[in-house]
Amino acid sequence: MRTRVKPGWILLLFLMLGLLAWTFISRRMFEPALETGCEGAPTPSFATLRPIPTSLKGTRIMLNPGHGMTLTDADVWGFQRPQPNGVSVFVLEDDSNIRLARSLKKVLEEAGAIVLSTRELENDELGKSGLPIWREASRHHLERLGVNQGIWNSRGFSLRGDCRLAQDIRARALYANQQKADLLLSIHSNAGNPLARGTQIFYANRSFLRAAKPNLGQQNACLAGELARAIPKSIRLERPDLAWADASFTASNQYGENGFALMPSAIIEVAFHTNAVDGAALRQESFRIAVAKGIKE
Repeated sequence: MRTRVKPGWILLLFLMLGLLAWTFISRRMFEPALETGCEGAPTPSFATLRPIPTSLKGTRIMLNPGHGMTLTDADVWGFQRPQPNGVSVFVLEDDSNIRLARSLKKVLEEAGAIVLSTRELENDELGKSGLPIWREASRHHLERLGVNQGIWNSRGFSLRGDCRLAQDIRARALYANQQKADLLLSIHSNAGNPLARGTQIFYANRSFLRAAKPNLGQQNACLAGELARAIPKSIRLERPDLAWADASFTASNQYGENGFALMPSAIIEVAFHTNAVDGAALRQESFRIAVAKGIKE
């Protein structure tokens, strides 16, 4: 005796197959592909971090000037943030981040902090890129220092399709962990609508590392909130002519510079290099000192 398949079951089967097909297609269309072929050294384990300091004096602060000249997977040297097509850029971020970090280092050291950096800040010696080594990205600086390969050449994923770039991003937080930094401050400038101005702070509310403390996200949020309050206040005091607006601070877990840190960290998008007023300010030492004084507070 044959069993007849009811039409309702056939319709349900087609619906389920359609749903599976749409799920597959939508993932391919809207989700970034993971680069699983990023070979490298295993990330080392890190010693217990120091207790959170109660004053700036003696605090170990890792400055992370973003981007810099790097060697891609295609063995081509290039800046990570060159001038995009059709968009006016009033300062090259790869370089201006270093100049901001120099000013910040000076102000923080005068206040008694111990300041470290993920990139070379001063040395004009020519590197493998043919440019001064202070213009090169973090992974090349850390390789020159003889740092553990698991820091600058780490095994892992890339969401951007370039393993060396992903390793450079991870290296910054991993180096801060290795050096037992108390804070990690990533220095950047922003890009967007030519009319967009001002400061934005980004922080991670979770960590990619199991060794992170459960309350690290809360500490990151607190740090970001303080920076968002203090930086515009200092700029308005030191440079009232700029009419600097209040800053925003936002949680975002897409940045490895924050996500791989074991200590409180934040990404500081100081100003918009695609805005004429902000771009001019980024080239001025008086503005950079104003930002540094705000961070110090």
